[in-house]
Amino acid sequence: VLTVTPLVAGGSDYLVNWTATDDAAGAGVKHVTVYVAEDGSTYRIWKQQTTETSGVYTGRAGHTYEFLALATDNAGNREQPGLGIS
Repeated sequence: VLTVTPLVAGGSDYLVNWTATDDAAGAGVKHVTVYVAEDGSTYRIWKQQTTETSGVYTGRAGHTYEFLALATDNAGNREQPGLGIS
Protein backbone atom coordinates (compact mmCIF):
# COMPACT_ATOMS: atom_id res chain seq x y z
CA VAL A 1 0.00 0.00 0.00
CA LEU A 2 1.37 3.41 -0.95
CA THR A 3 -0.06 6.83 -0.09
CA VAL A 4 1.15 10.25 -1.18
CA THR A 5 0.12 13.46 0.56
CA PRO A 6 1.27 16.99 -0.38
CA LEU A 7 2.90 18.69 2.63
CA VAL A 8 1.34 22.00 1.57
CA ALA A 9 -1.65 22.31 -0.75
CA GLY A 10 -0.34 23.14 -4.20
CA GLY A 11 3.27 22.57 -3.07
CA SER A 12 5.91 20.32 -4.57
CA ASP A 13 6.97 18.34 -1.46
CA TYR A 14 5.17 15.10 -0.62
CA LEU A 15 4.89 12.77 2.35
CA VAL A 16 5.10 9.25 0.91
CA ASN A 17 4.06 6.27 3.07
CA TRP A 18 4.31 2.62 2.08
CA THR A 19 3.70 -0.76 3.67
CA ALA A 20 4.51 -4.23 2.42
CA THR A 21 3.28 -7.55 3.73
CA ASP A 22 4.00 -11.14 2.81
CA ASP A 23 1.65 -14.12 2.79
CA ALA A 24 1.13 -15.73 6.20
CA ALA A 25 3.38 -18.66 5.21
CA GLY A 26 5.83 -16.41 3.35
CA ALA A 27 9.45 -15.62 4.13
CA GLY A 28 8.69 -12.08 5.33
CA VAL A 29 9.48 -8.72 3.75
CA LYS A 30 13.20 -7.90 3.61
CA HIS A 31 13.06 -4.42 2.08
CA VAL A 32 11.20 -2.13 -0.31
CA THR A 33 12.49 -0.08 -3.23
CA VAL A 34 10.48 3.09 -3.91
CA TYR A 35 10.46 4.62 -7.38
CA VAL A 36 9.35 8.03 -8.66
CA ALA A 37 8.36 9.22 -12.14
CA GLU A 38 8.32 12.93 -12.96
CA ASP A 39 5.79 14.23 -15.49
CA GLY A 40 4.91 10.72 -16.72
CA SER A 41 8.51 9.76 -17.49
CA THR A 42 10.18 6.43 -16.71
CA TYR A 43 10.34 5.45 -13.05
CA ARG A 44 13.69 5.88 -11.32
CA ILE A 45 14.80 4.72 -7.88
CA TRP A 46 14.15 7.17 -5.06
CA LYS A 47 14.79 4.90 -2.05
CA GLN A 48 16.65 1.66 -2.70
CA GLN A 49 16.21 -1.43 -0.55
CA THR A 50 14.90 0.49 2.44
CA THR A 51 13.32 -0.84 5.61
CA GLU A 52 11.80 2.59 6.27
CA THR A 53 8.07 3.03 5.72
CA SER A 54 7.88 6.71 4.81
CA GLY A 55 9.83 9.65 3.49
CA VAL A 56 9.47 13.21 2.24
CA TYR A 57 10.02 13.62 -1.48
CA THR A 58 11.18 17.08 -2.52
CA GLY A 59 9.76 17.77 -5.95
CA ARG A 60 10.09 20.68 -8.32
CA ALA A 61 7.38 23.31 -8.65
CA GLY A 62 5.21 22.88 -11.74
CA HIS A 63 5.87 19.14 -12.11
CA THR A 64 3.77 16.07 -11.35
CA TYR A 65 4.95 12.90 -9.66
CA GLU A 66 3.92 9.26 -9.47
CA PHE A 67 5.35 6.77 -6.99
CA LEU A 68 5.72 2.99 -6.97
CA ALA A 69 6.87 0.71 -4.12
CA LEU A 70 8.07 -2.85 -4.83
CA ALA A 71 9.00 -5.29 -2.06
CA THR A 72 11.57 -8.08 -1.86
CA ASP A 73 11.08 -10.92 0.61
CA ASN A 74 13.69 -12.73 2.69
CA ALA A 75 13.79 -15.56 0.12
CA GLY A 76 14.83 -13.08 -2.61
CA ASN A 77 11.49 -12.96 -4.45
CA ARG A 78 10.95 -9.49 -5.93
CA GLU A 79 7.54 -7.96 -6.52
CA GLN A 80 7.02 -7.00 -10.15
CA PRO A 81 5.38 -3.77 -11.35
CA GLY A 82 1.90 -3.97 -12.83
CA LEU A 83 1.31 -4.15 -16.55
CA GLY A 84 2.09 -0.96 -18.42
CA ILE A 85 4.47 0.38 -15.76
CA SER A 86 8.03 0.97 -16.87
